[in-house]
Amino acid sequence: MRHLNNRSNDWSVERYGSYGKKKLGCWGKMKNMKQILVLCTGNSCRSQIAEGYLKFFAKDKAEVYSAGIQTHGVNPKAISVMEEDGINISNHTSNNVDEYRNIDFSRSCKS
Repeated sequence: MRHLNNRSNDWSVERYGSYGKKKLGCWGKMKNMKQILVLCTGNSCRSQIAEGYLKFFAKDKAEVYSAGIQTHGVNPKAISVMEEDGINISNHTSNNVDEYRNIDFSRSCKS
């Protein structure tokens, strides 16, 4: 069972299972608006899920995009999985990486 925690500045995802509580990742405190591009082959499932979680946890602290080297459309199973965590990605589109060539993603994300 997943537990989403976005209280204050503790941006983390925790998983509860047979081994107890396990922190999967930490977002950290971000000082400036960051631009994040999640890349995947078809921009259909993994990158769409990652974009959804990043937008959920970052709120207005980051601009999050996802793209692929090809576009395969958003996988309906990805939409269903995210709905289980209360995150709606049904409005996402499958985008090609070329659409983001003019955005500077070179800044690092420091806490």
